[in-house]
Amino acid sequence: MTMELQWRSCVPHTRKRDTRCQIHKCRIVFVLIAILCVWLVLVYMNMLDNNWKVKYSNVSTMKYFRPLSRSGNVSRSMATQGPKWTLFHLEKFQKWIKYFTTGAVPAAPNKTVDLLKRILQHNGQRPLLNVDRFPGTRPIYSVIIVVQVHSRVQHLGLLIESLRQVRGIQEALLVFSHDLVMEEMDHLVRQVDFCRAMQIYFPFSRQIFPEEFPGHDPEDCERDSSRSTALRLQCNNAAYADRYGHYREAKYTQTKHHWWWKLIFVYRYVLGSDWSHSIVSNTTPVLLLEEDHYLFPDALHVLHAMASLNKSQRLNCDILCLGTYDLVQDFAGRSAETETASWHATQHNMAMVLTPVVLSRMLSCADAFCSHDDYNWDWSLQVISESCLKGHFKVMMARAPRAHHTGSCGMHHRGGACSPEPQRARLTNLLKSVSHSLFPAEMRVTLQSQKIGGKVASIINGGWADVRDVELCRSYKRHV
Repeated sequence: MTMELQWRSCVPHTRKRDTRCQIHKCRIVFVLIAILCVWLVLVYMNMLDNNWKVKYSNVSTMKYFRPLSRSGNVSRSMATQGPKWTLFHLEKFQKWIKYFTTGAVPAAPNKTVDLLKRILQHNGQRPLLNVDRFPGTRPIYSVIIVVQVHSRVQHLGLLIESLRQVRGIQEALLVFSHDLVMEEMDHLVRQVDFCRAMQIYFPFSRQIFPEEFPGHDPEDCERDSSRSTALRLQCNNAAYADRYGHYREAKYTQTKHHWWWKLIFVYRYVLGSDWSHSIVSNTTPVLLLEEDHYLFPDALHVLHAMASLNKSQRLNCDILCLGTYDLVQDFAGRSAETETASWHATQHNMAMVLTPVVLSRMLSCADAFCSHDDYNWDWSLQVISESCLKGHFKVMMARAPRAHHTGSCGMHHRGGACSPEPQRARLTNLLKSVSHSLFPAEMRVTLQSQKIGGKVASIINGGWADVRDVELCRSYKRHV
């Protein structure tokens, strides 16, 4: 019987028949509504897929792209601030998120498109170096060493030179994470022949996006523009000045972006089940270095000794730290000594050692990390430690550092060339004088803080109030 005949048969001759007809009509209406909803969903998905241009008729449509409050966190109450022309276009946001989710690149010719394609393909394949020198289909790595690399060729060369002398390095996996494709850097990495190695590339670098976000868009506000001037000029991010009234600088925000992306990538594709070339456990240490670090020959020996000490004495330290910026006068006397304390951004941020378990806890706090108004990753990590996680990060630090800093010029250096040669000479002399004190038989805790926890007087440096930075940072966890 057709639907039409069924409908006509619903003539309410009796009360019982009338009830059946009403139920039948309701079913038909429900089916029609369901079909309409499915159609609307398909139309909406097609709009996103074809990158339709979305124009804002009301500022409230930016509820998912909120500015930051003066406290350094995302504020829902500020969602409607500023005229609609100060908000960046949604279709542009979707375009650079799509790079990550699908590997798609623009069809229009662009001088960086080929480079971006190569990066996405390389990150997807993650080729291993030196497999012929260190054969085995599933090697068991004693440590994963992750080096964040930018552009200082001499400093990276000095780091690689120091790694070559580290005892036990042949059992490590060395991961170089670049935010700049440079032949000089690639040449240095290819000289690594003492362990298995891998290169990965941050795909949202200024090199790939030189004239649009995440790089510096010519229509972005200048750092020191006043809010009134920015609103008058109608620059892209006029509504998103930081707590000090300054606008983002891509050369500084990139470091925090790269640091967070690198952790997520390594956790998922090196430590995680998505990568089948290694066997790691939830206690496999991950040593975080930068291109301007330098390791002593017993660095891995001390790392494993500290990990054993942490386990045997049940110290429950979340982070091990091999480096310090302080000058140590009595290296020989402190060679086997460690101290425990609450983790602090400026004291314990060099040569940190994490386990996959601790790394997972960090990554669970993506919202807190990405919304904090500070372009420094270490001060943002301080916020995670104090506000997001249950309990403060506890650190064990080697009192005689096995990791040293050779980049005295730093991120804000504005002068000419910055050579690491003076630091090389200093560290070479130091190594000669303390060589007899290296490789202690065991480590011991000689200084232990009685108070673990409590808030540190945080310094909020700003530079991270642009809603685009916040949303891009958050997207890594969802789409890497």
